[in-house]
Amino acid sequence: SGVITTAHKNSRVEQIHLDKAIQVMSRLNNHAGRLAVEFGASAMTDITGFGLIGHSYEMANASQKSFHVHYSALHWMDGAQAYAEQSIFAGGVFRNKNYFEQWVDIQADIAEYQQNLLYDPQTSGGLLIAIHEANADKLLHELGNVGDDARIIGQVFDGNQPIVVKA
Repeated sequence: SGVITTAHKNSRVEQIHLDKAIQVMSRLNNHAGRLAVEFGASAMTDITGFGLIGHSYEMANASQKSFHVHYSALHWMDGAQAYAEQSIFAGGVFRNKNYFEQWVDIQADIAEYQQNLLYDPQTSGGLLIAIHEANADKLLHELGNVGDDARIIGQVFDGNQPIVVKA
């Protein structure tokens, strides 16, 4: 959402993208949070100002784990990648990247703008949930039943590299 709201601030957003972003940001995480707890989530955070990478790092570091994020599994709001490709980023993207990139190993062949999206500060993001794989599909099914868009974006491993981004 950050890249879309920045495009709006710069009068470069398409109204359809802004409307969809507002709709997504207005959706509360209460159903997802409740269901995640019900299905045994071991950790959870909302993605906001530090972007996906920053919040992933906080969870990985606190649990002494390694998060392997699959870039191809990420779902972007309509318009986000196009605005990113035009380098329409808030300054927070670069502050986040400058701070967190020391703990990130990019193993995917992705463009710089795609990497920057991983650090995009969100105004009101979704939840990043760590849950045992035995319960993940059940949680995804229940989230779909309440209309939440959810997907598995990676795995958690033991390791000393907090964040690994794969294709």
